[in-house]
Amino acid sequence: MLSRVVAAPEKYGIPQEWLTDPNGQETEAVLQHELGFGSWFPERRTEAWSTRGMQQCSQVSTLWTQYAAGRVLRFWKSAKSNRHLFKVHAGATIAVLQTPPTQTDANAAQSVPEAVPELHFYRVLDVATIEQQVFFSCQRWLPRVCHLVVNGGSPQTASAAADGGPAMIELENPSRRCIVACESVKELALALPSGSAFRLFSKRSGFPFKCG
Repeated sequence: MLSRVVAAPEKYGIPQEWLTDPNGQETEAVLQHELGFGSWFPERRTEAWSTRGMQQCSQVSTLWTQYAAGRVLRFWKSAKSNRHLFKVHAGATIAVLQTPPTQTDANAAQSVPEAVPELHFYRVLDVATIEQQVFFSCQRWLPRVCHLVVNGGSPQTASAAADGGPAMIELENPSRRCIVACESVKELALALPSGSAFRLFSKRSGFPFKCG
């Protein structure tokens, strides 16, 4: 927008003297692809993702070595989706589209309906490439539930976000870390600490946030 104003100030009602520095030099418009906001110069590029800032790791977890299975494994500071225009780094929360496993019963008379993909949220621990394909090691966010006893009856579980606010979440056991391929990541989310748990802000939860 600023480049358009500089190129044609009269169109936007901007006096020309506003675009002149103290030395009398006029401000010049620059092409957005040359010096635009958020310029990204990738060191490695796949079809839809770019990586930046190669990192050296003195110790690599067994999870990564088993998954790479002898293929070239490199770690990075961050990765960017060139399609969705968001950046992922360690500590970020990503939304991953996954299809739950279909329950089949050979003795069932009716056909089992096809499983519908669902969004699951993960906290990113590492960013890596295996043969130039981007992967993330993650820890899953789980809905936090509280246990209630109503009128002296049996304990019941309820959502810890019963106040109408963003969902309350907590991290899954660290021993259950997993690796997620970049193609499954659809958007970013935000997990903010709230007491002993976290609140989840995402585009599809009704509590969106603006990243950047």
